[in-house]
Amino acid sequence: MTRISTAAAVAALALAAGTATTASAQSVLLPDIPFSSVDVAFDSGQIVSTGRTEIAFSDALMVRDAAWLRLRFDTVDLGVTAEGESAQLKLTSMLDGHVQYLDRDSIQKWQNTSAYFNGDGLIVEDIQPAGATPSRVVVATADAGAPERNECDTDLYE
Repeated sequence: MTRISTAAAVAALALAAGTATTASAQSVLLPDIPFSSVDVAFDSGQIVSTGRTEIAFSDALMVRDAAWLRLRFDTVDLGVTAEGESAQLKLTSMLDGHVQYLDRDSIQKWQNTSAYFNGDGLIVEDIQPAGATPSRVVVATADAGAPERNECDTDLYE
């Protein structure tokens, strides 16, 4: 068994800690990801509960030829029952079916934005619990990823 002195162990730990600090202080370069902020003018209008829990609103939001989408909400007023149950906003990618659910708390945590979704279209649904106050969802803009291109897309051979 190899024995090391306490001083050597402390020096090794200090060196390791210094290396870790130096490594964590280094900046990471991320690639530029081309996207644009697109006006979408999406407004659900007032969504009223019918007295039972159901999908009270459903509509498609499309940004033609976008590789991906992230919504930026102007207004998300999700209804709530007397017992405190929140309506839910359900977003579904039309390309791959991935889903995000947002309620009154999570929309604040997401800072009035959605997750990133693949494709150029989303289904936006409001699930109203029975007896909830009205909901409304307004999206003025979306971040839309530029369509991907490959070398075959160029006009080199024309």
